[in-house]
Amino acid sequence: MTMRPGLATLLAARHVCVVGATASSFAGTIAQRNLALHGFAGRVSQVHPTHRQVDGRVCVPTLADLDEAPDIALVLAPARVLPEVLTEAEAIGVPWAVIPGAGEADAGEQAAVVADFLRRPERTIRVIGPNCMGFVAPPEHLTPYIGTVPASLRPGCVAMLSQSGAVVEAFVTQGSRIGYRGLFSTGNEAHVTTEEIIEHLLDEGRTEVILLSQEGVGDPARYLRLLARAADADVRVGIVRVGRSRISQAAALTHTGAITGDWDLWARLARRQGAVVLDTLDELHEFGALAQSPRRPLSPRTWVVTNSGGQGSQIADVLADETHLDLPLPGPPHLAAFADAFPQAGRPSNPMDLWGLASWQRAYGEGIGLIAEHGGGGTLVVSIDAAPHQGQFEGELGAGIVRLACQAAQSRADWRVLHLAPLLAPPHPILREALDDTGCPSIRGAAGLHAYAGLVAPTGPRIPEEQIAGMQPAAAPGDRIGHEASLEILHRHGVVVPRTTVAATAAAAATAARSYRAPLVVKAIGPAHRAKVGGVALGLHPDDVAAVCERMSTIPGCTGFEIVEQVSADLELLVHLALDEQLGVRATLGVGGALTEQAGFAVCDLAPRTRAEAHDLLRRCVGAQVDDAGATWTAAVCDTLVAVAAAVRGGEASEIEINPLAIDRLQGRAVAIDVLARETAHD
Repeated sequence: MTMRPGLATLLAARHVCVVGATASSFAGTIAQRNLALHGFAGRVSQVHPTHRQVDGRVCVPTLADLDEAPDIALVLAPARVLPEVLTEAEAIGVPWAVIPGAGEADAGEQAAVVADFLRRPERTIRVIGPNCMGFVAPPEHLTPYIGTVPASLRPGCVAMLSQSGAVVEAFVTQGSRIGYRGLFSTGNEAHVTTEEIIEHLLDEGRTEVILLSQEGVGDPARYLRLLARAADADVRVGIVRVGRSRISQAAALTHTGAITGDWDLWARLARRQGAVVLDTLDELHEFGALAQSPRRPLSPRTWVVTNSGGQGSQIADVLADETHLDLPLPGPPHLAAFADAFPQAGRPSNPMDLWGLASWQRAYGEGIGLIAEHGGGGTLVVSIDAAPHQGQFEGELGAGIVRLACQAAQSRADWRVLHLAPLLAPPHPILREALDDTGCPSIRGAAGLHAYAGLVAPTGPRIPEEQIAGMQPAAAPGDRIGHEASLEILHRHGVVVPRTTVAATAAAAATAARSYRAPLVVKAIGPAHRAKVGGVALGLHPDDVAAVCERMSTIPGCTGFEIVEQVSADLELLVHLALDEQLGVRATLGVGGALTEQAGFAVCDLAPRTRAEAHDLLRRCVGAQVDDAGATWTAAVCDTLVAVAAAVRGGEASEIEINPLAIDRLQGRAVAIDVLARETAHD
């Protein structure tokens, strides 16, 4: 088997060839100009079948006409000739190709031909893309990239990865605020995946921050293991994932997919593995700028100093929903010391506006000193607006306050100082100089505050390895399983189900009902969502069954009747276990049975394997009333969740929904009332 080259060889490239170079196309010349601008010391060559010179450089007709094989072929050829070009590249020993988006290469029949060609096992060349922008590696001055890479982009410890080329382009063009190990546009990931790049970065040991903008995950188990590995190595990972507002994988039998989205579950799993999940690209950029700093905040204990009371209130509003942050109020010793220093001032709070108490030098020097002395450590956020368009005084004010804060915290290992610009504008040059001199990190606006909150947030318990090991492609759902057979699956796994009799006719149903004690329930067999069409009747006396069944027999799709003992309940839950196409078995739990679908609220997680995992899911769903993990009813629900998950995990069904699971908390019972299930399809 041919050994394919690793990413280390890609980043060590000394010869880049642009295939399809042409002066009539921006993409046909910009990569060469990027390489020259950023001081690439290796060789740059060009190939085009008809042009002999492009942008003042010699051009040869084919790759075979080169005197040596390049390390990277940046292929700008149309999709229809890509297989031919790559075959030629393989023949002369080219190890790497970068295939940007080329219009017709992105979708359609020709794109499918290219994808099939790229993924054949006999390929020896490896590919970044297709449908990407390329990549930029500032430490190596390497820019096989089809957008302008500005001279302001600088090397550093941050890596940025995105399947979307436009997202990488947005980060490339943001100037020198972040120093990059690399920016990678992975596109369709025909060969090189996000997971492979992350693993290489961790192995290499030169990256301290990883920024991910993702549309999907190809290998969830590997991805989640890498997030945990990064956290263990103190490599901070920030993630923005597409799909927050989109209805995710819809459940086949009910509307559970509309209740809890794929985004929510992925966010929870990523946080458990130590990553920071953010909402917007602005927040992701702020996270990168903050996390790269050696003086980044470490503690969620937060003091805020401003030069505006209204500004302080806005900061408090932004951080109000971050429940893990601690914004303490000054204690008695702090208040007493503040009153002695500023007897004319009112009662200080947090955020604290020190403007106007005295000269700014004294007000902020002594005020910040008192916070450092009495505040108990944490992060001191200094919010000062000193933008480039403001005057010299404002620049000196901002710089002076930052220097005072850093001096107060300099001898205290339990303090970090963080500058906040209220808006997204860059700092005044004088303030910028003070930030550079002191090593004080700086964030901008609400996006910066959210990035800070994410950086100091605690992580949840790691996902057990057995859960991760169970993540593999799921079989497609098969046909619907009959209700009686669905109940039998639950019964085999120890789930309590009500006594049920199936009858084909109204007369047979009436006869069966005489063996039940009132009240009882009659359900029509056949119609989906039968409660909505009048196919469920509750609280019946056996003598009422015949008439009720005669009426139900007129419902379209009705093929018979179920006679069921009516179960008392003071709590109902919707329980849904299903094979996820990537994550193994997923569990969804909602309060209220059918009402869950109307309310649109439920919790979702990996299916529990233990009572403890099930208890955590139940607590998140119904709140503090399950804090007593030893309560009989709680144990009954948890055991039901574990049992149903085991049935799906064992292949007895691709999905099982109980709606409702009726709970009698006084009696400590949990009974599966109405069950829908699907078979697991097999080839």
